[in-house]
Amino acid sequence: MSLPCFQNGVTLAEHTTFRIGGTARAFCIARSAEEVVEAAWKAESMGMAWYVIGRGSNILASDSGLGNAIIAFKDDCLPVINPDGTVTVSGGLGLWELANFCATNGLSGLENLAGIPGTVGGAIAGNAGAYGTSMGELVRSALLLDKNGNIQKNETREIAFTYRGSSIRDEGKVVLEATLALWRRDAHEIESTMAKRLMDRRNKHPDPAKVSTAGSYFKNPELKDGTRVAAGKLLEQAGCKELRIGNAHPWPTHANIIVTDGASSAAEVLELTRRMTERVSQIHGIRLVPEVVYLE
Repeated sequence: MSLPCFQNGVTLAEHTTFRIGGTARAFCIARSAEEVVEAAWKAESMGMAWYVIGRGSNILASDSGLGNAIIAFKDDCLPVINPDGTVTVSGGLGLWELANFCATNGLSGLENLAGIPGTVGGAIAGNAGAYGTSMGELVRSALLLDKNGNIQKNETREIAFTYRGSSIRDEGKVVLEATLALWRRDAHEIESTMAKRLMDRRNKHPDPAKVSTAGSYFKNPELKDGTRVAAGKLLEQAGCKELRIGNAHPWPTHANIIVTDGASSAAEVLELTRRMTERVSQIHGIRLVPEVVYLE
């Protein structure tokens, strides 16, 4: 296996669903877990810090570029169904591809996450969730790469999953591979549930393949009684749908999703979200926290 080739002059706008971002110091695509490890080693040998992205969703990259080496983990290798019924999958596989694979094979658990863009690794690190299901609930173990180049296998009990986050993300680790505990269900029933979720998403969310967006921008905040309230509802009540900075503005049917009409900048998005946060704080006394990761 040859070492992944780093390129210069690659902009993050080419590799994020927001289509925003300056030039990375170095950039490469890793097609396997082994290539991610090799790329991280190569970056270290060249004196560069490194950061792994997937398919660029849930990311806002700085306009001025990044001093780190960026490794895009994109693996199309099919998951493996183990004898005990668990599924082992690459962290670089698209979450949508995994959901389809599981549906075809009558494996339930991912239906509610249908349509969420990005990779399995990013979904686990960010504990992605929808309709009452979170990725952390499904993880039995994960093979992780830390910032020192060490690889370790962590069982679920060794990973702290939080709302839209985890110790994996907090510690800057990368999910190379994961094993998920799913359960058997009729394939047609799974596909029916997925179709309903997809239809609901299409009615509320923009298609990231056609519209520049990173998806839901803020986490749903937790109230004093422990319940969570939809950030989109708070933003709409605060009149944030009318806000616009340059080409950046909230999606008409979902105030917590920021989109751009044509070219925009990270600076415009950051100013828009600052004003949105300020309005919600003034009106509701709640401080919204971004779900989207800002890279600089």
